[in-house]
Amino acid sequence: MRPALRILHTESRDGGHGGQTIRLADEARILNSRPGVECWVAGQRCGPLDESLAGVAWYIPFDFHSFRLHPVVLLRAVALLRRIRPDVVHTHSSRDAWTFGVAAKLLGIPVVRGRHVTRGVRPQMYRNLVYTHLADAFTASGATVGQILIDSGVARPDQVFITPGGFDPERFNAAHRDRDLLRGELGLPPEVRLVGGAANVRHSKGIDVLVDAFDVVQAQSSAPVHLVLAGSVTDQDKATLSERSRGTIHFLGFRTDIEMVLGSLDIFVMASRRFDGIPQVIPQAMALRVPVIGTTAGGIPDVVEHGVTGYLVAPEDPTALAAMILKVLAEPPARLEPILDSAESRALGGYTFDRVVDTYLEAYAFVTSALP
Repeated sequence: MRPALRILHTESRDGGHGGQTIRLADEARILNSRPGVECWVAGQRCGPLDESLAGVAWYIPFDFHSFRLHPVVLLRAVALLRRIRPDVVHTHSSRDAWTFGVAAKLLGIPVVRGRHVTRGVRPQMYRNLVYTHLADAFTASGATVGQILIDSGVARPDQVFITPGGFDPERFNAAHRDRDLLRGELGLPPEVRLVGGAANVRHSKGIDVLVDAFDVVQAQSSAPVHLVLAGSVTDQDKATLSERSRGTIHFLGFRTDIEMVLGSLDIFVMASRRFDGIPQVIPQAMALRVPVIGTTAGGIPDVVEHGVTGYLVAPEDPTALAAMILKVLAEPPARLEPILDSAESRALGGYTFDRVVDTYLEAYAFVTSALP
């Protein structure tokens, strides 16, 4: 018997593991657990989804092309849609949005376009077509991302559904937090304070700003402090960023146990320069009752409210970031409790996978109900 709703997610990213692909894999699993829903994922062959969804029956490796409307790839997309017969196609990146957006429109299938960054929509008309003609609704990774789509004139308010990165509340449960895990792994004594970040090392994430701030923190802190960084990093970046560290900066690489990494931290820092929606690692840290310091870049202030659920500083200001890290490290636990309470409550109230998937289903109902 055909399910009540069949969804095809598409993702053409071919870099290392990042929040966008990690969340898609988890969200697809939850969609497939919902009664009456069948979800498929078409991801870039040899891309990050190949590893995280290897052997999953509903995962389809797909050969996207750098030319977004390559005729052979477009024909393959049409053939895949005819085979799966989805009710909705949900695109997530540029190449797949063009390829499967056109293929879906040729077959009369509605399209939901995922938007994950706060980068402005370019004004050139031909670039806007992927939004104005190849999408019937949008899922936006935060209210700031959604407002950019509306302000750019490519979406109406009723077409925008806010779906920030979610998390599993059982996995990211403060009651299961193990503060000593990383200290044991790294051979550090219990009195060492751990400041950490979790992001692939690239310019927009501001890891270099965090490292510069850490130099100041080390010089001024009355207690020993180490910096731990989880995420993909090249050997060259690792050498450059750690040259002043004297063994106090630890690169963990990509971690599948990110809840255990976050739970070991005294402070979590997201030092983004620009473009972020709401990085899913922020509500994850909040759910684990780890103090969060973010920048005012992108959609981070959507979830980190200064002095209420965490702390904010201006982007690209290592001096201000260092001062905030030192301030939070010096706070008595009783002073932090109200902020940790508010942060945990906000994360659990609005950022779980179930809340995100519920909103996906609202977007799918919106586009399918508009069909003639």
